[in-house]
Amino acid sequence: MGTGWLPARLDRLMTELLSYVLETASRLPEKRRDDLTRAFLKLLEAELDAEPIDPEDVEAIREGLEQARRGEYASDEAIEAAYRRFDGWGSGIGHGPSGTS
Repeated sequence: MGTGWLPARLDRLMTELLSYVLETASRLPEKRRDDLTRAFLKLLEAELDAEPIDPEDVEAIREGLEQARRGEYASDEAIEAAYRRFDGWGSGIGHGPSGTS
């Protein structure tokens, strides 16, 4: 049986791949190993901190990405109206609560 959601075969492959990466990195100079370790940890932290996407939102996200690919963006007026709908946010693009930056 695998670890968490991974099937056993994929889990074993991932373990082998990670072992290969670590063994290969161990042959690098210490400074480079430290740099790679810090980068790897940042990637892991970002992945673990990522908020899961609600399956109900996936279609809206896809549509938004398609609109962006087509160059269809919200007008400044639409963005300001959206800010006004949220709990005390001031007017003006890029402004925080009550119009603060």
